[in-house]
Amino acid sequence: MAVTVRTASVLPDDVLIQILLKLLDAAVAARTSVLATRWRLLWTLLPELYFPPDGDPQRIRFALTAHEAPVLRGLAVELIDAHPESVAAWLAIAARRLSGSLVLLNETEDKATEGGDLEPPCFENATSIHLSLGAGPGLAVPPSQVFVRLAHLYLDCIDLHGSSMLGDVVSSPRCRVLRTLAVHHARRVGNFATTRIPF
Repeated sequence: MAVTVRTASVLPDDVLIQILLKLLDAAVAARTSVLATRWRLLWTLLPELYFPPDGDPQRIRFALTAHEAPVLRGLAVELIDAHPESVAAWLAIAARRLSGSLVLLNETEDKATEGGDLEPPCFENATSIHLSLGAGPGLAVPPSQVFVRLAHLYLDCIDLHGSSMLGDVVSSPRCRVLRTLAVHHARRVGNFATTRIPF
């Protein structure tokens, strides 16, 4: 039995949203809006957004600006040779909306991406953050940021810059509920010492 657009359009929105989530690509989900008038803004209600590498950070910013779901539970973005300014443009929007997991993977084809450090905004409602920056921008975390709900932090291929050392970033006052910390291929993390109480 073939499922047509007309047949699918009678399904409830929550079922259609689950179907769109299976596409694992926010741009492809958005393109389904041409199928029927009812689907026009359905992709903006997705609780999770995935962006495979396509080289256009403006699309990420547009999608996050248009996003209308009450909660953004997950955001996964893959980039190639990202510049800090282009990432910062949409990361600030994501920080205000995200209440769940952030995955940011930057694959570097050049040996190093010029442009300075990535200074992410505070994701105070994020529960999990996975950053892999490749040989690209350094990571500078301002000393005032507190990650209230962050339970899992994965850092891969990072070059920590600025005044904060890794121990400062993951200390109990800043990451009160941190349970998992994984660090791979890190540069300039400083003296790694934290003042955490065992759990």
